[in-house]
Amino acid sequence: LSGRTVPGVDPADEESADEQMNFGFATGDEAIPAPYFYATAYPWPAAITAAPLPAGAVWHTQSWKGGLLMYETLVGGEAPEEKLLAFLRAVQEAGSALMK
Repeated sequence: LSGRTVPGVDPADEESADEQMNFGFATGDEAIPAPYFYATAYPWPAAITAAPLPAGAVWHTQSWKGGLLMYETLVGGEAPEEKLLAFLRAVQEAGSALMK
């Protein structure tokens, strides 16, 4: 993103020192037992939840914070690759706008 370090974090801390976004897939966990795609930003910009997400995607703000798209939303539907890409782009664009 911006390449800036996070204020108040030790610059030598390779995991937490820089602004970052993470995108991934989880097969399910204690909080969300079904498979899902996610996109997170660090540090979390609270205003990001005002940004719109594509149909079927939501902002998750409970056990972790980020965009959430359930795998079942894509399965069997039309153009699943396009829907997934639209979700990831929406979160990336929202995060980039707030983390500059």
